[in-house]
Amino acid sequence: MTFGVDYRAVLKRKGDVALSAHARQQIRRRVYVGAAGVALIGLGVWLFFALQPPTGGGPRVAYPAVVHCMACGQREVARLSTPKARFPLKCSRCGETAAYKVWECRNCGTQFVPKGEAAEIACPKCRANRVGTAEALRDAPEPDGNQ
Repeated sequence: MTFGVDYRAVLKRKGDVALSAHARQQIRRRVYVGAAGVALIGLGVWLFFALQPPTGGGPRVAYPAVVHCMACGQREVARLSTPKARFPLKCSRCGETAAYKVWECRNCGTQFVPKGEAAEIACPKCRANRVGTAEALRDAPEPDGNQ
C-alpha cells in the first residue's frame, strides 16, 4: 500500500474504477437478496389468490330461519344466504317486504317478533332475556327465493 496517493482524480472519470473481488461479491449478494425478496412477495401474492374460495360456482350454504310476515300473517321457513341477513324480507305469499325473523323464549317457549331495534330482546310473556331465533321445522315447506 502506498500512502499519500490521491485516488479522487481516478474516481471522477467514468469507466476507470475497477471493483475489487469483495465489492463484486457484495453487489451480487445484494442482487440475490433483492431477487429472493421479490420472489417471496410474488409467492405470497400467488398463494393469496390461489387459496381464495371460489366465487359463484360452488355450493351455496343456506341458513334456515323462521320468518313471520307482518302484512299477511304468513309464517314460513326462509333460506338466508348469510346468518346476518337484513330484515324485513319479501314475503312469498303477499309479496310485501314485511317478513321478520321469529324469536323464541328459552324459558316459556313463546315465539314472537320483537318490537323495534332493542339492544337486548326480552320475551313479551315472561320478560326473560333468554331468547334466541326460532328453530326451523324440518318438514316445513321451502319458500321460493326469500333471500
